[in-house]
Amino acid sequence: NMKLLVKNLLYADQIASTSHCMANQVRKLLGSKPVNIEITPFGVDVEKFSRKTRNETRGKIYIGNIKALEPKYGITDLVKAIGILKRNLEGKGLAEVSNKIVVQIYGDGRQKDEINDLIKQLQLTETVILKGRIPNSEVPAALEEMDIFCVTSVQESFGVSVVEAMAMELPVVVTDVDGFKEVVDDGVTGIIVERNNPNAVAQALEKLLLSKDLRLKLGRNGRKRVLEFYNWDKNVDTMLELYKKHMKIN
Repeated sequence: NMKLLVKNLLYADQIASTSHCMANQVRKLLGSKPVNIEITPFGVDVEKFSRKTRNETRGKIYIGNIKALEPKYGITDLVKAIGILKRNLEGKGLAEVSNKIVVQIYGDGRQKDEINDLIKQLQLTETVILKGRIPNSEVPAALEEMDIFCVTSVQESFGVSVVEAMAMELPVVVTDVDGFKEVVDDGVTGIIVERNNPNAVAQALEKLLLSKDLRLKLGRNGRKRVLEFYNWDKNVDTMLELYKKHMKIN
């Protein structure tokens, strides 16, 4: 199968990749063979993914995640991080802040029972809520309810869920996988932490929890980054230009 894949790639007039990290993997696969790869990001509809309101008087701070409940997305690390975060806050005399935390995890998958058991084990049943899988049409409304978006994947080729969150002006906490490092500007649009490290996730979340100004600043910067690099319409135009170039369409 690998030989067939390489043959097909070399046969192409043009290869398009949704991310630089995916393109680098293709280059490694092809070795010394010459290859031309254009980056055509998997953008988002910036009109659909656009914050309409802010819920400033809820008395809670909502942390969200929208990922399948599968090992590669590290949901167990997120749950562990929330347990650490609450203990750290309470140890600093910030129980009031700890009690404001609500974590909403959207998705379904093989780890559902395992994650539920972990939530109970860490006594987080009042804090961490598994909301189930939702269609993409409902994602903007779910993001609208969040204050922070946190994804703890151990593997990602492109962070489309993170791009959607940034389009909604959410500050993001992400792990240092290639797909996230490509879309998040560390310290500007979000915070990048070491993967498989719940302690690091907890520290980043605490920093955002304790500073509303920082949350708003990173959120605004994230929206600007999406408009510049991941606007659906601009990304489609890039792909169309590639087709025109190779098909000699006027």
